[in-house]
Amino acid sequence: MSLGGSNDRPRAPRVWGSVPKRDKNFTGRVESLAHLRNQVSRGERRILLHALQGLSGVGKTHLAAEYAHRYRDDYDLVWWILADQPHLVPGMLAALAPHLDLPDAAAVGVRETAVAVLDALRRGEKYERWLLVFDNAGDPESLLDLLPDGPGDTLITSRDQAWEGVVNTLNVDVFRRHESIDFLHRRVRGITESEAQALAEALGDLPLALEQAGALISQSGMPPEEYLSLLKTQTTRLMDEGKPPNHFSVTATFRLSVTHLREVFPEAVVLLSCCAHFGPQPIPREVLSEGRSAVADPLAPILRDPLMFTKAVSTLGRYALVSADMPGRTLQVHRLVQALARDELTGEEGEEFQEAAHRLLAAATPRDPDSAVTWPRFAALLPHVESSEAVRCAVGETRFMIRSFVRYLYIAGDAPTALRYAQQALEHWSADPATAPADLAAMRRHLGVVLRDLGRYAEASDVNRRAVADAEALFGFESTETLRLTNSHGADLRAVGDFRGALSLDDDCVRRLREFLGEGHYNTLRAENNLAIDLALNSRFEEARELGLKVYQGERDIQGSDAHPLVLIVKNNLARAIRLCGDYEDGRILSEDCHGSSVNVMGADHPSTLLMLKDVAIAQRRVEGGTEEAVALAAEVLAAHERVRGHAHPDTLAAAVALVNALREAGRLEEAMSLATETVDVYPRVFGADHPYTLGCRVNVALLRRLSGDPQGAREADEATLAKLTSLLGPDHHYSLMCGANLASDLAALGETDLARLRGQETLDRMRSVLGRLHPLTLACAANLASDLASLGLEAESARLLAETLEEYARTLGPGHPRAVAAREGRRLPFDFDPPPI
Repeated sequence: MSLGGSNDRPRAPRVWGSVPKRDKNFTGRVESLAHLRNQVSRGERRILLHALQGLSGVGKTHLAAEYAHRYRDDYDLVWWILADQPHLVPGMLAALAPHLDLPDAAAVGVRETAVAVLDALRRGEKYERWLLVFDNAGDPESLLDLLPDGPGDTLITSRDQAWEGVVNTLNVDVFRRHESIDFLHRRVRGITESEAQALAEALGDLPLALEQAGALISQSGMPPEEYLSLLKTQTTRLMDEGKPPNHFSVTATFRLSVTHLREVFPEAVVLLSCCAHFGPQPIPREVLSEGRSAVADPLAPILRDPLMFTKAVSTLGRYALVSADMPGRTLQVHRLVQALARDELTGEEGEEFQEAAHRLLAAATPRDPDSAVTWPRFAALLPHVESSEAVRCAVGETRFMIRSFVRYLYIAGDAPTALRYAQQALEHWSADPATAPADLAAMRRHLGVVLRDLGRYAEASDVNRRAVADAEALFGFESTETLRLTNSHGADLRAVGDFRGALSLDDDCVRRLREFLGEGHYNTLRAENNLAIDLALNSRFEEARELGLKVYQGERDIQGSDAHPLVLIVKNNLARAIRLCGDYEDGRILSEDCHGSSVNVMGADHPSTLLMLKDVAIAQRRVEGGTEEAVALAAEVLAAHERVRGHAHPDTLAAAVALVNALREAGRLEEAMSLATETVDVYPRVFGADHPYTLGCRVNVALLRRLSGDPQGAREADEATLAKLTSLLGPDHHYSLMCGANLASDLAALGETDLARLRGQETLDRMRSVLGRLHPLTLACAANLASDLASLGLEAESARLLAETLEEYARTLGPGHPRAVAAREGRRLPFDFDPPPI
């Protein structure tokens, strides 16, 4: 941004977000501030990045905050972002949307909103003079895509040396000696020049050490010479191997503070020792209060006495060991302070306080990870669960907590992190002979679910198959865990294309669950949901619809509302079953309702929300045909899946198939063929060459070949695909029937009308038997057969069949439906494939 030569009257920023309060004791840094200022006053309209690097405690954050405060009048917008957890940065960027007149994240999704914010900043829309600060960033790779370009300025604070060479870098070192002395004069009333000089020398001019020393001297009244005398006896250990030698003084300073606290208020040291085993992120005070009955002495009395607890927090704050956010009701301990506090403990003490932290976290963990209402609490606790290494804990309550977190991460849409936690848990738990079999079985079930969600079907199947065998041996065939694992394995069979095997397994599992747990039990309902999916995959659409309705009603009764992730998921499954039954408009209405609710409950970028949007796109195309609106929506769905799931995920491939079909119906055959051939090349790598979904994609490609003028190539492809589908699924499966119907059209296009009629008649008879006379697939097959009859000169038979078909179209989809119009005009109707979720 250009500031040089401006005569504009200075004014405060219109937007000022989350910038730390100005430090009244801020000292020095004149050259660093001047360096930054010179960069932004050159007049170059380009992004300026400065990694304010340095050691823990050198004051990187303070420097960035001082810059923001000192030059705030030169900006219209100043926004502070805590960047130590990259996955949270999009949400902090998205919070800028209302200030930039952009839609709120609740309406369009966090990631989309963050992208829109970055784009608005880049173009300088509404505000050209902006400053963004990304505080405590990790490696550049995790953040570069989230840094804005454009006319404003960006500051980054980081300890990661990888920023060197990536952006303009300003290394932040310890204070200069005169800055240390100036700081101590501000911090410690009455300190002499010689005393300040001696303290600065002994503490190595490290700002954090000076702050702690100043706090101790100020709060305790200890004379500086006594502090220096004691400091000489507290410098025997390095904080960590390989750390700069300056940290001798930090360690000694910390130890001196703790020694004094043990004398005047030992309970504060106990609380600090516990907090040292949490993460450096804010700790909700409720975590410490809600779990007070789960811990033992010496921590329990402190947590049970609110006055003692409050005084301990206040005392730690005065000694600069803890930062308390009273409005936010959180405590925060700097990671350096945490490391020093842990080093002060014996091995046994450390284990006791670590276990106490685990018990507190377990007590604060919500019991229902499936409910979106609990997700904010899970998100707040997750950094502490990781930092405390809770996955290694052998306490039963903690292991149940880890199971809950894996389930939360999966159901909240973060399958990669759920996978990491599940694998770590099984690694540690399997090596512990005392691990409860139920914990191992449940975690293996979670692992299988997560692997399947990530599209790693072979691995999921292997995990579940072994887990089922173990559970049957340990718990018996009728135990809840055995049945849940068995039902999960049914999804593995669907994933490998064994639709009939999955149906048989899940049908038996549902029967056993109904007997063991009863109708309406949540485990029974979830098994019935899987059975409904099996029914649809085996062409039993009406049964799938009926069972899906039962599951939805039962799940809604359990959860008490539609605004629950599981209710919305089964409700959308019902919407898909309705669409497969041929009730396209009803299916669209229900899918749209599910998607709108899911945006509010789970977020626009949640994988389940995206699946619902894909179902909306398919239903819209079934209702309206290949409109440009249908193409645009399908393209939006594919782009969202690629962004969230990646290019080769099964859900992304399914979204690509939906766009292929929309493009084809819109007459954009070249684009459709390009995407279809690209997609069909990926399907075998994910599902296998002969999986029904791979074969279904080949049906789509063959259809495009015929429409593009290659009926012979289409015929050969459809004949080969039909043989495989018939062998895998049987001649009466709807995939086989659709392929057979397209083969009849290939034959007709080649002039082999007799063969087309025979193939069409056989397919129509099977469709009427399997799907019913009024199903749209049946009607399309009948309309095509009427055309073949007419071509053969069988005018009366053709006219009668066409009249019946048009009347049935009018009764079902309506006379104005694109398919009814095409049939009336004598145009050949295509049959395409859309892969449903596993």
